This record gives sequence, structure tokens and C-alpha cells, in this order.
Amino acid sequence: MQKSKILIIIVALILVIGGVFYFTSKPKKETPSAQSPIQPNALSKITSNQSNQSATSTPTLKSASSASSKKTVKAIAPQPLIVAAVLSSSVSIDAANIRPLNPTTTFTPTVKDIFATLTLKNATRRTQLSYIRYYEGKYVESNVSHPTKIGAKNFYFQWTLKTGQIRKTGKYALAFYVDGKKSQTVNYLIR
Repeated sequence: MQKSKILIIIVALILVIGGVFYFTSKPKKETPSAQSPIQPNALSKITSNQSNQSATSTPTLKSASSASSKKTVKAIAPQPLIVAAVLSSSVSIDAANIRPLNPTTTFTPTVKDIFATLTLKNATRRTQLSYIRYYEGKYVESNVSHPTKIGAKNFYFQWTLKTGQIRKTGKYALAFYVDGKKSQTVNYLIR
């Protein structure tokens, strides 16, 4: 019996000594003061300063959003348009207007000039007017130009036959564009 008491005491001592070694050799947890030089009182000051800052910054945000709601909205300029495209072999040009004379969609191979007179709306000097010309469905040429004045009501493209040449007979098409957007297509014949 005594041997068992001694054995129990030895086991208890080993457990106690082992526990002491375990807890004394275990790395210590760092306290907040060991992690940073901020003291608890300083931490409470920072927290109160942050709450004061957020309280002062809130009106700034409100005033910024209310200021943006007071911005004036710029009026959107009306889009320039080609109202009509008319072909002719001659035009009348005066200071206020360009008018096609004897409009037609059929021309002879020897006609000297072909005009495409465009009636415009909302045009500016920056308005881009362009065309693509096709013969029998195949690309022939293209060109880009701009009105010479703000509010121009008319504009024209001109194709002049060089001396000694004739135009190729067949079906042609002119696709007109305003600022890169297709607006009108006019078909014509050379025969």
C-alpha cells in the first residue's frame, strides 16, 4: 500500500513540475502596450478624434452632394440632319442658297457635271458630311467635307468629267452620312 501511495505522489509531482515547466516556457502573449507605443488613454483620444472627424466630415459630404445636385445641365445641341439629297447636272448658287436645277436621277455618259445638293438641318462648321459612291454595288470612292458656315441650309458634292472622258454606263448609288451615321441613299443611272 505504501508503494502505491509513493507512486501516486511521484506521478503527482511529475504532473505539477511538468505543468510549471510548460507554463513558464510558453511564449508570452504580447499586450497592446508591447505592440505599439499607444497607451490606453491615447487610444480613447484617437477614437474620440475619429468620431469628431466623422462628425465634421459628414456635413462636407452633404454639402458636396447638394452642390452637385445644383449643377446646371447643359442643353444638348440638336443633331445635324440631311433632310433631302437631290441630284442634278447643274446648280444655282447665291449668297443664301444652293438649288439644284432640273433635278434628275438619269444622266448621259457625256454629262460634264453631276451635283448632289443636300438640304441640311442643325449643321455647324464641325458637322461632318460624307458620301460613299458605288457602281453596280461595288465601292468606287468616298469623300468627307464640312459646311463652311454655322447654320448652313444647303451643301453640295460635285463630280466633274475630265475632258475627253465619258462616264461608265450602269447603276450607281450614293450613300450620304452625317457625322459618320448613314442618313440618305440616292440611286442614279448613267445611260
